[in-house]
Amino acid sequence: MIKFGDQSKKVAPVAAPAVPTAIMPARHRTGWKSDVAHNIQFDDPPAVIVTEVEVDNWKPAIKTLGGLRDKRERRSKAWGDDELKVLHLIALYGQKSTTQKQPSRLDNKKANQEYDSTPVWVRGTTLLVMMYEMIVQQAVSFDYAPQALTISVANEPRALWVNISQDVFSTVNHLRAEGMIELLKSPTPNSLSSWAVSLTDDGRELLQYADTKMLSVVTTIAHGGLKPIPANLVKVTWSDKEDGSFRLTRAGKSKLSAFSSPEDISYVTSPFLPEALRNHSRGYLPTTKLSHRVAEAARGLQNTKAKLSEKLVFSSVSVALCEWLPFDTTQMSQLNDRTGAQDRCRGFVDLIAANDNRIRIRTLDFDYEKYINFEAESQLEEQSGIVQVEQFGVHIRADGTALYGLQIEAMMLRLADYVSAGMLARMVVDVQEDSSIIMHDMMSPTQQDQIETVMGPRNYTKRRKLVAIFAESIKPRLRAAMYTDGRGLENEIAQMLGSVEVATEISADLLLFIGNGGILLVGTEGKTPEVEQQVLPYIALRARDVATRQVFWRCMEISKLMEEQRLALRDLNETPDRLDTIRETCTRQLLYLRDMDRSCSQLVVGMGTVLMPPVPGRGSPLEKLHNLLNCTNLHEGLAVRLQSLNRLLTRTRSQVVEMQRMMLLMNRPSFIRTGNFTIMRGHNLAVKSYKVCGSIDNSLFVFKCTSTAIAGWMLVDRLGGGRILAGVNHTPDWISWLADLTKAPGAVLFLSMFWIAFWLMFVFAMSNVKAHSSLPLRRRVKTNCCINAKAFKAYLRPKKILSMTSGARSSGEGTMRTARWQETSRRFWKNCPPTVEVTYSADRG
Repeated sequence: MIKFGDQSKKVAPVAAPAVPTAIMPARHRTGWKSDVAHNIQFDDPPAVIVTEVEVDNWKPAIKTLGGLRDKRERRSKAWGDDELKVLHLIALYGQKSTTQKQPSRLDNKKANQEYDSTPVWVRGTTLLVMMYEMIVQQAVSFDYAPQALTISVANEPRALWVNISQDVFSTVNHLRAEGMIELLKSPTPNSLSSWAVSLTDDGRELLQYADTKMLSVVTTIAHGGLKPIPANLVKVTWSDKEDGSFRLTRAGKSKLSAFSSPEDISYVTSPFLPEALRNHSRGYLPTTKLSHRVAEAARGLQNTKAKLSEKLVFSSVSVALCEWLPFDTTQMSQLNDRTGAQDRCRGFVDLIAANDNRIRIRTLDFDYEKYINFEAESQLEEQSGIVQVEQFGVHIRADGTALYGLQIEAMMLRLADYVSAGMLARMVVDVQEDSSIIMHDMMSPTQQDQIETVMGPRNYTKRRKLVAIFAESIKPRLRAAMYTDGRGLENEIAQMLGSVEVATEISADLLLFIGNGGILLVGTEGKTPEVEQQVLPYIALRARDVATRQVFWRCMEISKLMEEQRLALRDLNETPDRLDTIRETCTRQLLYLRDMDRSCSQLVVGMGTVLMPPVPGRGSPLEKLHNLLNCTNLHEGLAVRLQSLNRLLTRTRSQVVEMQRMMLLMNRPSFIRTGNFTIMRGHNLAVKSYKVCGSIDNSLFVFKCTSTAIAGWMLVDRLGGGRILAGVNHTPDWISWLADLTKAPGAVLFLSMFWIAFWLMFVFAMSNVKAHSSLPLRRRVKTNCCINAKAFKAYLRPKKILSMTSGARSSGEGTMRTARWQETSRRFWKNCPPTVEVTYSADRG
């Protein structure tokens, strides 16, 4: 074995293949510092590093991730422990169980699990829940933060706040890029998308060379500390208890996972409203500053279950959350009246909501029919020990744009100059839910119905909002491209913004990051009114895009439901009682479509008055920001989608109306009369069939008796020698004694009658057995006559009563009583005493 790099032996180096930077994995780009394998600093794209080569059979394999090395060493060293643990977890949940142990490919390792090598798909939700449990138990060095997640529960979308690790997504993407796993995406019945992963042959081979001791902690957590067999594997299921959560079940025992329970921290925030939204001309009031209350956050607690990562730290952070709400000029004037915007003394006003939530607001400035700016103080109850001094500025416009702004003063023991990305992500989720509750209480009942219709009755408090974060500085300060390393730094930003799409420098001072959940600007220039005028219209349009998607998904659900009801009408003759259920469903869906049509109309009307960014001059520093955000194209595309959505609503409404017209032609009383007539005719047919079967049984009984008599006579004749029918002239020796007996006068007749009597008794016995073993006959008779209730009670006294129930009916029949008893006279009922049930009116008989 010759090791290249040894000074005593010189070997010509192997040239590295050219790898384009655009397709190179993020962790191999310029400036990336490997935290997985060797901690090597790359200033240029990595060259091939030769570690060791066998001289006898020199067939080096070139690999751009780390260089040229032996296959076994490469697979054991080129991957980090956390990546191998994720791969091992996928292997445990992605294999079928079997009764035979699979031997290991390595001689020095013994297989201790009973698994089949056939791969199966592992649901993404299961992987996220189990990875969260591993992070909490410190099995992997990943970080997590609460984020919004929509899952499908019983074909119904359910919005949740879950603790998701962006490190898991980056690891899954890396494993997929290297061919270790495969990714599958499939649509759900409610138009959502679910994903799953499966282990490939390369990934299974890679695990063969991993350290078994290192992977044992994953095996222990996946099996709940029990023996590593498939029966003890922890199963992840959904439970509707406690507002919905995931349940972990193993070996008959289960517990609720904290995966869907967002963590709270203590913080102090002051109201924040961008200067671009303020009106200094009439009644301007500055926002309140709460920097003097920062000590309260230090005295508060937090309920985080793992140590938070602080790879990125911001200073002087302002947060703006934006969403679309169903507002118009009329609703805006009602909101101004309710908040007391026109009062002479505009101090804090306490509002009592329908659910006894107290909201303190103070109007800052307003236009009666266009907008309102006010401060709101959250007084919602928090967990014991959690201190949240939460005041935020609120901007509501008549076009439906709603913005909530906060200036962070302190988080736990950290002041405004040290705000970590993990704590910031937890605070943003908490503010999203609190602002949803507060605004839901401040809206009119019509607006509340619209929000609950579009988002769902269980999801309106967890509706998604676009976030815009303004920070003066960031530590460490790097170039924008260096933050998108596909690892820790990018994952920290993804905790706040979602998947990072754009990272660039607008100027020497201003950094811009755009994700699918919002936007982040770092630099002192980010809080200027000129930059705010470019950013705020962008998040307002993105918020309208989220509302448009929700209306579309809801419309698709109603369309599918109408197809199911149409199929149910085909079986209406068999189940006429379902007509009321179908009618109620159509009526309810029409109400939903009314609210959705109103929301779509408000979205279309608001597109004409929504804020649009001013076009900066050529060569201006804001020109690059304006071109990246591209609000004009976003506005045009959204307008086209709203027109298509309006046509989709029209078609869906026509489906529901057509269903109602079909039900008008189907009169329920006629269906009931048809059903009763069918039941009566079926009863008559059953009675006649019973009579016919009785006559057939009698004929068959006569035939049986005749056949038995003939058979008995023939048998006696044969036993006697067969002189009458068989024509036999001699008698066998073994039956000669019976032949002598039959010579006596009347002996043959006596034996024949005895044999016939024996077989007739046998036939009667079999008939009784058949009668008792057959199915019971139920007969229902309805009589329109009165009975003597007192005499009927006296008749029931000697009976064997099984049950006696009473109940009132709405048809005016009074108290209805049902008596059920067992008859005991076997003689009267011919050995089959029945069970009788009578329903009568206890008042009128």
